[in-house]
Amino acid sequence: MKKEHRSRIVAFLLPILMIFQIMAMPFLSAAAGENDEAKTEKYTIRLLIDVLEKTGESSKRTVKVWKLSKDQLKKDDLLETAKHFDGMEDSKIDEELNSKGVLSEESKLDENSEKELIEIPVENKEGEESYYLIKESNESLDMMKEKIASGKSKKLVTNVVKLPNDNIKDGILSINTKNEMEVPTTNISLVKTDSKNKELRLDKVGFRLYRKAKEEEKEDQLVSVEGELGVYKYKASEEKITEDQVPVLKTNTDGKIEVSGLPEGETYYFKEVEPVGEYNNDNNKNKTSEDFKVGEVSEIVVENDRIPFVKKVDQKGQALAGAKFEVYNKDGKKLSFKKDTDKFNYGYTYLEDSEEDKAKESEESNETKEESESSNENKEETEESDETKDEDSENAENTGEKITELVSDEEGNIFISGMPEGEGYYFLETEAPEGYQKSNDKFEFNVDENHIIYQTTKDKEGNDKKIQGYITVENIKPDEKVEKGGFKFLKVDSSDTSKKLKGAKFKVTKKVGDKYEDVERNGKKYIVESDKNGAFEVKDLELGTYYLKETTAPSGYVVNSSPIEIEITGSSYAQSPTVVTNSKGDVPVTPTTPGGSTSTRGPKGPLVKTGDIRILVFFAAGLLLILGGYKMVRSQDKKVNRA
Repeated sequence: MKKEHRSRIVAFLLPILMIFQIMAMPFLSAAAGENDEAKTEKYTIRLLIDVLEKTGESSKRTVKVWKLSKDQLKKDDLLETAKHFDGMEDSKIDEELNSKGVLSEESKLDENSEKELIEIPVENKEGEESYYLIKESNESLDMMKEKIASGKSKKLVTNVVKLPNDNIKDGILSINTKNEMEVPTTNISLVKTDSKNKELRLDKVGFRLYRKAKEEEKEDQLVSVEGELGVYKYKASEEKITEDQVPVLKTNTDGKIEVSGLPEGETYYFKEVEPVGEYNNDNNKNKTSEDFKVGEVSEIVVENDRIPFVKKVDQKGQALAGAKFEVYNKDGKKLSFKKDTDKFNYGYTYLEDSEEDKAKESEESNETKEESESSNENKEETEESDETKDEDSENAENTGEKITELVSDEEGNIFISGMPEGEGYYFLETEAPEGYQKSNDKFEFNVDENHIIYQTTKDKEGNDKKIQGYITVENIKPDEKVEKGGFKFLKVDSSDTSKKLKGAKFKVTKKVGDKYEDVERNGKKYIVESDKNGAFEVKDLELGTYYLKETTAPSGYVVNSSPIEIEITGSSYAQSPTVVTNSKGDVPVTPTTPGGSTSTRGPKGPLVKTGDIRILVFFAAGLLLILGGYKMVRSQDKKVNRA
């Protein structure tokens, strides 16, 4: 009987003792903490804030503090780390550092009301090197927003401090918090040139300067500047700048833009927003320079391609040199040109007919008539004249004399300038390169008030649509078969075609019966994507009809669901890029986990501590033991009752 009582006592006593042990753990931990206290070093970080507006009252500003490990420093540098976190939201810092910042006490005025003080107590293990990130809290910035905007206060600079260090006195580290971060500044120059003639500088070209976003999800920021005539100065601003608040940066007569005082370390780029003259086409509008860091480079060169008049190609889209053309006005009069040796140093310049030219032309005509009559008497002299015709034509180009036959260069281009405004112009091919068949087509074009050549077509609604760009003329070899070709595109905003769109993705398909089948490259779907200048292309496709289906729209835009039909020919790749548009729209994007289930992104919550888990495990084990003991006792009672 005594044995049964002992079993019952043990069965209940053990779990009860375990529960008492769990309840005592916090007290034991506190006691252990008291023992550790002797092995820690306590410091106070005192922030001293200049008072710009004396009101006799504290502004009650606050900062947040994060403890960093050495491997969390950026480039192993305190200033670089402070710059990295300076403009970041508190929640983003929490997420990146995987810990929550601690909010400080509110700032208090010193005895002279000259400064405000924030005292931050910190604690290090003895002999430990620690780093602390100190940044004005989001709440404090929101509270001070109006005063900062009015100039009565400034945003507190972000600091990273190391403890211990040589500046600590009596356990206190005092920091005079400056109103703006000291960042080295320097100048940057942009030089605008012609792509074929690097010595030709382009003036009056308009640019905007942008700062690259530090985080992927944020937009690049327009940089605030002030100045004119190619000379500009960086103007710091806490607020987001809009286009109507900053002037367009214009190149001067040397084709230069100088911007001084830019903070070093940031990444920038120029965007061309106002191309001029014969460079004013869709390829150059919103064209961006290469990204650059101020301090690493001092000059950026941006080249522009001048718009050619004609692009001469073969069946494969390859450039053809040596093709000859004549140009006529709407009345059928052949136009004259001279070799350009002044403005561009390549191409041809339109030659205006003057009264003096007409008189000279009449005189030359009479002389030619007399020579013709004389040549009938002397046939041999006429044949010699024919032999030197080509040589005379070449000499005319070199001496600046009138030229009526224009010749394509090694890139298949013919450039002309100075054409008077008008409609109904046309040109004809007079001679194809050797081995090719001459085109018999009549190519019509117009010239606007800026001397820019354009063609007119009809849009879907039947309205006239102006197409600016070169005219492609194809020559074929009668016996040559072309098997592959390509196509070029330009992705733009539907409401502003000068705005190029990056990141649009398309898959290339072919229609087989009523279905679209994906075209493959190296065993994968053939996907193309628009670059930062909106350009993308398809190449090496067999001749025929294809369809591009947009799978991903640029950020902030709606996918264009209409397939783009293209006809691949031998010369389709040489044509001017086809414009493809997107409309803006708010399309919600739900992030998904690899398993396909939806998830919500947000700041991480506090992590469960190892000690907390142990307590839960012990408590559960204690309950199980109590239940087990109760079951053992009940089982023993049943055996006794049966007996």
